Amino acid sequence: MSQADLAATGQVENFSPVFEHGTHHGLVTAIKPAFSRRVMASCAEDRTLKLWNFPTEEQEALPMPFTPELSLQVSAYENCKALAMHPLGFQVAAILEDMVRIFHLTPSQASRTQFDLQLKNPGGVAYSNS
Repeated sequence: MSQADLAATGQVENFSPVFEHGTHHGLVTAIKPAFSRRVMASCAEDRTLKLWNFPTEEQEALPMPFTPELSLQVSAYENCKALAMHPLGFQVAAILEDMVRIFHLTPSQASRTQFDLQLKNPGGVAYSNS
């Protein structure tokens, strides 16, 4: 019996998620890697930002080698249109409808909004590699 079958019968106490932080539900709108860390960030129409680990050599043979390390809601009502990841991998800038939101990603898998920059129709965002 699969986990989906258990959930359909109401036996949710036997249900455990395949990925702790789940996958995106909706169209993925942006994916950006960090250059000094083995992670990449993605955002989707489900208004979430996910941080994914690059697979190790042992994980490459698995059916889903990328594992989500962190999942957070970007906005309560706006979709993320674009992303930029700091080269060191500890900050992510997300473009929303009327602002650029900067997230600080801490090693303890907690995150916080560092600041919001209000702009009219922001089009792109990038970090300098130098």
